[in-house]
Amino acid sequence: MKKGIGKQDNKMIFEQPMPNGRALIFALLFVLSTAISAHASAVVKVYCTYVRPEITVPWEQEYHSRSVGSGFVIEGQRILTNAHVVANASFLQVQKEGDPNRYVARVLFAGHECDLALLEVEDPAFFESTKALAFSDEMPALKTKVITVGFPKGGTRVSITEGVVSRIEERLYVHAKRTSLLSMQTDAAINPGNSGGPVLQEGKVVGVAFQSMKNSSNIGYFIPMPIVEHFLDDVADGSYDGFPDIPYKWRNLENSAFRRWLGLQEGLSGVHIYGTWPLSGDEQSRLKEGDVLLAIDGIDVANDGSTAYGEGRIRFTHHLKQRQVGDVYSLEVLRGGQKVKLEERASRVRETIPWYRRHDVPIPYLVVAGLVFQNIDRDYLDEVDGEYLRNFRYHLSNWSTDPLHQDRKTYVILNRVLGHAFNDTISGLEDKLLDSINGVKIFSLEDVRSAFSSGEGEFHDIRFFKDPMPCLLPREGLMEAHRAILLANNIPEEKGL
Repeated sequence: MKKGIGKQDNKMIFEQPMPNGRALIFALLFVLSTAISAHASAVVKVYCTYVRPEITVPWEQEYHSRSVGSGFVIEGQRILTNAHVVANASFLQVQKEGDPNRYVARVLFAGHECDLALLEVEDPAFFESTKALAFSDEMPALKTKVITVGFPKGGTRVSITEGVVSRIEERLYVHAKRTSLLSMQTDAAINPGNSGGPVLQEGKVVGVAFQSMKNSSNIGYFIPMPIVEHFLDDVADGSYDGFPDIPYKWRNLENSAFRRWLGLQEGLSGVHIYGTWPLSGDEQSRLKEGDVLLAIDGIDVANDGSTAYGEGRIRFTHHLKQRQVGDVYSLEVLRGGQKVKLEERASRVRETIPWYRRHDVPIPYLVVAGLVFQNIDRDYLDEVDGEYLRNFRYHLSNWSTDPLHQDRKTYVILNRVLGHAFNDTISGLEDKLLDSINGVKIFSLEDVRSAFSSGEGEFHDIRFFKDPMPCLLPREGLMEAHRAILLANNIPEEKGL
């Protein structure tokens, strides 16, 4: 058989004579097509039907909506994707490239702060002829090429784009806006629909595509493997604990006069601790106000708050966030002019107000005779605008550490008053912070429920923060009006008294 005629395997194709330029182009196209076929079967399109709760009308929901994202198969017959791809999902399906069938999926775990989620597919047929993608053991270096694989808008087939790694740093993850975590910037196209797809280097996963910068050109971000591995290690025990918080307030020490005033000798560097945050449970930070943090786990902290990381530097907080909640890590501090070694347990701060977007959780509220009481959180503050709430935002950062507010579990406000003859004289109190009911201080919605069962007299006495005038609600006829209002507004009975 003549060369290049008949059964043409790959070797024989390249043995065919052709001009050098055409041969190079053909070889590149062959390599690209091989890469596509090798990875496409493991990359899936995620179809999500979701419904969000109405933030200010918490017994109602928004209309059902649909979105499309990407994901990919990993070991253990699981699918890794972004949490924002499946947030508030009521129905999920996944589909492989080249397979006309969609398969029902469900969320196993979702870490909204790190924007990662694990899915499972019950039908074993989905995984036939599918090979899980392998994780890389190395972080991609700056200026090295990566490819993103997924299903962005503009087509129905799998898409592959190429770019280079241009930046490695901690960055706010916008899905939950809870914390800044390690991220990598690339100019590979990351468009709506790419979210959750793998970012590859030399055929192995080096990250997960997740967000891009608005009003910019070719600036996209992917979640690197240290964050992915932290998430997977976290959920290995069957629950998601999240990333540790930074339990102290700190500032840079780039001012030489300030360093001398603190007694920081030449050759030493670090950051100044000027306060601590209350931690969840019984944990307390071992650091004290006035300490200088010199090193964390033996890694020196520079005066600008950075530490050595790979070929560059990164904020020292990254090393703490890479610990699992409950892990113990070491600190070296300067205290009173002396070096002191401490051990700290990685923990979460105690949250009086969730300063981040929450997903996949119902909105807690309580209705009493048309008065709708609700916990305040970031979603509510973002949804409602007004002078009172703007002032409220301003004070919250101080209240969270003020000893006068340490007993609070949360802050409760009067969301609105549902109109009824029984309460038609109550107005102008919407969005105000609840202080007490019948003399009982209100620290939670359960306190509201129990406070209405206490006290004597003709009226329930409701007081609001920094408002001298009481809001009076008659006791007589309250329960009759209460039941009528719940019925008229289709509010479940368990959300009332």
